[in-house]
Amino acid sequence: MKNTLITISLLLTQFCIGQTINSPTPEAFENISINSRSIRSIWATNGEEINVQNLLGQPSTIQVNDPTPGVMDYTYFYSGYNISFTTHIASNGNLLSIDITSSTPVIWIAGVSLRVGDSIIEL
Repeated sequence: MKNTLITISLLLTQFCIGQTINSPTPEAFENISINSRSIRSIWATNGEEINVQNLLGQPSTIQVNDPTPGVMDYTYFYSGYNISFTTHIASNGNLLSIDITSSTPVIWIAGVSLRVGDSIIEL
């Protein structure tokens, strides 16, 4: 039993070491863009409606939630994607999520353009 555990452990270690991880640097992550708008520029809007609209245009819908006192969540819906922010009293909005909901938006990662459903082999 002890030999089996050592063998399994060694095989798992070899397997894990042999794997490559495709993880972007923080700067590369912030430069990922959706329809030519970088995550960095989306983040810089702080979720403020006028800033989001100046950057991305008029959303089809804006959903506002008040999950807890002093906290507001804003979701801006666009064709093929939506962007959510949360704000706390007396603080800037924080980017919560960017949800791609169709193949309409063009996503740029490390100089490669992709749409939902495309192969990511180039990355």
